[in-house]
Amino acid sequence: MRSEFVFAAVKEIENRFMLCRVASASARRLHIDSTRPSDTINKSLNLIAAGKTASPDAQAAIAEPLATSE
Repeated sequence: MRSEFVFAAVKEIENRFMLCRVASASARRLHIDSTRPSDTINKSLNLIAAGKTASPDAQAAIAEPLATSE
């Protein structure tokens, strides 16, 4: 269940709003069109729970938002 992934990720990022931002940015960057979005979100939460947010790519995802088409 996703709630288990969320509770595991909260141990790494205690601020729930920051967790939401990091998980959202991570899911957008990891998503592949041939997979379900829910699977990508779960993968993002698992990576956060495993402490894989210290990589430069993860820090960039936190620091700057994705460019959106206007």
